[in-house]
Amino acid sequence: MKGHYIQWTEQELDLIRDNYPTKGTRWCVETLKKPLHAITYQANKMGLQVLKEVKARRFGDGVKARKAKEHERIEAIPHESYIVVDNPKTAYLLGLLWGDGSLDKQISRFGPILFYPALTMVREDAVFIESCLTDTPLGMTWAKYERQREHWKPICEYKVFDRVFGKFLVSKGYRQKSTKDIGAIIEYIPQQYRGYWLRGLIDADGHIGTKQMEICSTYEQDWTEHIKLLESLGLKRPRVYRTKSKRGHKSSSLVMGWKTDLEKIWALYSTFEQDGFGLPRKYEALKAIMNDGRLNKNFSDEVNKAFRSWKSRDDRPCESASCP
Repeated sequence: MKGHYIQWTEQELDLIRDNYPTKGTRWCVETLKKPLHAITYQANKMGLQVLKEVKARRFGDGVKARKAKEHERIEAIPHESYIVVDNPKTAYLLGLLWGDGSLDKQISRFGPILFYPALTMVREDAVFIESCLTDTPLGMTWAKYERQREHWKPICEYKVFDRVFGKFLVSKGYRQKSTKDIGAIIEYIPQQYRGYWLRGLIDADGHIGTKQMEICSTYEQDWTEHIKLLESLGLKRPRVYRTKSKRGHKSSSLVMGWKTDLEKIWALYSTFEQDGFGLPRKYEALKAIMNDGRLNKNFSDEVNKAFRSWKSRDDRPCESASCP
């Protein structure tokens, strides 16, 4: 029977009007001995709503308790046992995420702020990275999304809804990676796998030209730990340049153009064909430099000329001790 067909007295309607917002639907049902739909019909007709505080007392405590318990369970998981970098593929993936990755922020009403890792790449590159995501020893399942924007190349975005992995990346500086140094994550990765982390970063943010290679980032990027990593891998003369264009665009680059340094980078890619992961176009571009006859000569004059052309533009020299 519909609510408006039920007989109501003025006292019953007054009781709903006075108590429905503060005591809720269930109290009215138990007091008036009327059907639930009849109570809600009359309340809606009067424009009444149960106060948020009343709903929270009835439903919120249980939800908060469950969320808090789940948060405590996640906090109890040690990152060191969950994220173990004991193979090249995991180190490469972490480097790739530093360059092209992001952390999607999710705010929960009853729980803490969560971060979920995401990786965005153009589709032509993504096909070579999927095996690194699906076969990663971390054992995570990545969801794939494809989108096409006007005047843009087709994009593939990969997301993993793993809050522990997201918390791990936040603790290692991935949330502020556009300005923060890489010290925390590099210290976490064993020495023998740091070259693979660098390969992942080069595949994401690296640019390999005809005579030099550079890693690009924001103008505010702290390159101190990048230079230390390169020097630990045997590179001697990486240089940092910060650029301001006349239109106000700002960026910075870590440039490697010396013969010995390029040979060290090439050594990192020496196992590319056996590894089964990475971007072939970066490998082929670096291979073309190594096969160029000019690399066997001392072309320091050409490199110095290139560096002078950088300074001739509206560039500000780096203050690093590694810069000349």
